[in-house]
Amino acid sequence: MVSPAHRLAYEDYLRMPDDGHRYEIIEGELFVSPAPTIKHQMVSLNLTMILGAHVRANQLGRVLTAPCTVRLTPDEPVEPDLFFVSRDRERIVGDQAVNGPPDLIVEILSPSGTGRDRVTKFNRYAQVGVAEYWIIDPAEETVEQYALEEGGYVRLAPHADGTWGSRVMPDLRLTVAQLFVR
Repeated sequence: MVSPAHRLAYEDYLRMPDDGHRYEIIEGELFVSPAPTIKHQMVSLNLTMILGAHVRANQLGRVLTAPCTVRLTPDEPVEPDLFFVSRDRERIVGDQAVNGPPDLIVEILSPSGTGRDRVTKFNRYAQVGVAEYWIIDPAEETVEQYALEEGGYVRLAPHADGTWGSRVMPDLRLTVAQLFVR
């Protein structure tokens, strides 16, 4: 935890260099990540196309991808790999940032950010009210899906047919294999 005297704020985030790294501030602490791997980007593109088509066809809201700033709170800018904001909450989508927690956040693991995605972000996203959180592991080709219940995340199991869906995107059905198509 960062001491109150050394906590960073959104204004500090705005001063970060444009150097290809991803900068995030969570509870006043700065996190820096290198550019993602090719496999990471392939998974991101596959998921973006699937979710984007579903959301657009059903007029559910917006799917956005990194780099795009999400201000979980006024002083906590993060850049999730992918996220969804429902049509009912589109008012949080501004010109420069999304000002509030999205309905769904997806983080795709990279070697440098595994602990941050599984612990720091996992806990913080639940605290600020992100309704669904997915963690995708490109190395293991797995997906973990969590839903917010009573202030904490519970892990969701796939459907009996091996597909999985979303509580915040009605009628969505995916297979893990769809995400890892090359």
